[in-house]
Amino acid sequence: MKPRCGYSLVETIIASFILLLGFLVSIRLFNAAINYSGVSQMRGLAVLVGNKKLEEINAWNRSTHQPVGATPFSDWSAYNGATVADAVNPTISTTITTTPVSPLYVPCTTFQAIVPTANQVTMVNCLERVDVQVNWNLQSLTLTSMFAPPPGTSTPSTRPSR
Repeated sequence: MKPRCGYSLVETIIASFILLLGFLVSIRLFNAAINYSGVSQMRGLAVLVGNKKLEEINAWNRSTHQPVGATPFSDWSAYNGATVADAVNPTISTTITTTPVSPLYVPCTTFQAIVPTANQVTMVNCLERVDVQVNWNLQSLTLTSMFAPPPGTSTPSTRPSR
């Protein structure tokens, strides 16, 4: 009897099946990588749009609020609740919410927490929290920033009477 050379039909079929399975898995992984790349790109674009909106709000704050402009720092009605589509990417929209952070305790909240209420020193209308929610394709992310009055503004504070 002659020694066997080569592979049998069963071995060839099994090897072909294993190779096919490897190709299918690699195609699925490649497809998932492309999909996640697109999601990551849209998320990065959304962060850029949100940062651009925060920069716009910062410039508005510095030019509109007193002492530079005529609007008091407590008036954020120009942006609060506004929903705007991005001019460059119309599929992306931003929703802005502003919340006053008041009162703010001086020197800090931790120290003032142990002081009786009548002796606490607080600042009012000195900080505004701005949330920019960026929406796209049924997804969203929120960027938050704090804004202070423009330089040169005196911040009203309440001090205990002595």
